[in-house]
Amino acid sequence: MKNPLESTFFPLSESFLCQDCNMVGNCSTQCPACASSALMSLNNVLGDVESTGEAVLSEYAVESAIYEIEQSMR
Repeated sequence: MKNPLESTFFPLSESFLCQDCNMVGNCSTQCPACASSALMSLNNVLGDVESTGEAVLSEYAVESAIYEIEQSMR
């Protein structure tokens, strides 16, 4: 049996952030922590990593950040 405190690694392209509990998992349909289906692909948000190691923000990431800021100001 695997120790639940062990680190698990998977590629960014298979990483999803749960918008309900802020946990990261590798299932695209349901959060493994809270069973929510409100998931966001981290690959789409963070964009590609260039050879310099710096993340390139996608247009979606910028729009999402603006939306979150607007929501927090209300």
